[in-house]
Amino acid sequence: AVVAAIEGNTKLKSLQIYQSKIDCRNVEKMPSSLPTSKITKLVFSNCAIDCTTADIIAQAVTMSESIQKLDLSDNVISHKGCQTLVKLFQRKRSLLELILVYNLLNIGNVCWLRAVKRLHVF
Repeated sequence: AVVAAIEGNTKLKSLQIYQSKIDCRNVEKMPSSLPTSKITKLVFSNCAIDCTTADIIAQAVTMSESIQKLDLSDNVISHKGCQTLVKLFQRKRSLLELILVYNLLNIGNVCWLRAVKRLHVF
């Protein structure tokens, strides 16, 4: 369903999904469909996204030239998964905002949080 909304749609600028379970099966084709879209904002909030699903989304976003904001708030992404997301986006200059609030973060050691221009974790 997620990929179906993206594929072949050149007018869609924002895709926002709330409170719907999203797993690997829902996003497995995103890396091939997202880079051809014009989407600038992706929001998957409170969708029970885990590290594996977040990794697939991250792969897709890093291949996209248009994504400026990624909101994965209120999911079940672990501290290590969030750290991996931030590292992936250190190289992604077009990504202006990454939102990871209400995930399974351990805020004890947050030196890696400076990797993105606008990062929200609290």
